[in-house]
Amino acid sequence: MHRPDHNDHKHLHSHHHFDPAHTSEKALVYAVTANMSLTGVQVIGGLFAGSLAVIADAMHNFGDACILILALFALKIGQRPADSTRTFGYKRAENVAALVSLTALCMISLFLIVEALGRFFYPREVEGWIMVAVTVFALAVDLWTVWLTHKGAAFSSNIHAAFLHNLFDALASIGVLCGGILIILFQWYWIDTLITILVASYAIYLPSSQ
Repeated sequence: MHRPDHNDHKHLHSHHHFDPAHTSEKALVYAVTANMSLTGVQVIGGLFAGSLAVIADAMHNFGDACILILALFALKIGQRPADSTRTFGYKRAENVAALVSLTALCMISLFLIVEALGRFFYPREVEGWIMVAVTVFALAVDLWTVWLTHKGAAFSSNIHAAFLHNLFDALASIGVLCGGILIILFQWYWIDTLITILVASYAIYLPSSQ
């Protein structure tokens, strides 16, 4: 008759123990990689298309990548135990990081609004097909990063903030995609500027509504 030994216990433990912090850490690493790669694709595609909306979405994705890096850093610090000088441990670092991430989103959005207003005075042609192709790819990546961060959002305020940022990016990508289709069908180049302003304005509203 087989008697359970220490190795058996470790084996059972590895199969039944779920570590949300470790799972979230891996998800954040994947999400950072995806957002950084997506940013490069969108910047190049936006420049070729002449689309400020695509470039705006790229800037948001770059900002999200920075926010996710911050979330990863805060998660690592938050796992440290309390000591004599930090009686609440390091968890407060996550709250500070969440505040910084939401503030960053507002600042980036204000910059995009200013850039978009300039387009009203100096409009330019936009290549709708490139805009649509890049945005379809962006939407797929955004939805994947939303899926990666949604579990960790349940136990970490900082990861929750990262989740909201990625969810917003997915919604923004849908708006940009619709704009690209309208440009293809009706050559409404001004819609690119309008979508940029709407997307950036909603990004400012989102943190204040939480």
